[in-house]
Amino acid sequence: MLTPDYRRHHVEALLHLSGDVKDPAAAAKLQEMADELRIVISVTDVAAMAADLKEIGLPAAPLPPKPAEVVPFRRQDRRSARNRWR
Repeated sequence: MLTPDYRRHHVEALLHLSGDVKDPAAAAKLQEMADELRIVISVTDVAAMAADLKEIGLPAAPLPPKPAEVVPFRRQDRRSARNRWR
């Protein structure tokens, strides 16, 4: 498995290359590739962390209540709010 430092060095290398390239379109493409690589690395880190947590047996967070169990906020009548301030 690749270490975080190894992956980080690849992102930094793409960013350095984008700075060295004279063509603005190529530099923009290299920066875009570095951004996409950062996203992929972040997703794999989160997935690995989730797998580690599942492996040690931590309970999952409780699911939110069903929509039918949620009571919406009651909206106050605007006229009643005006009358309170007079």
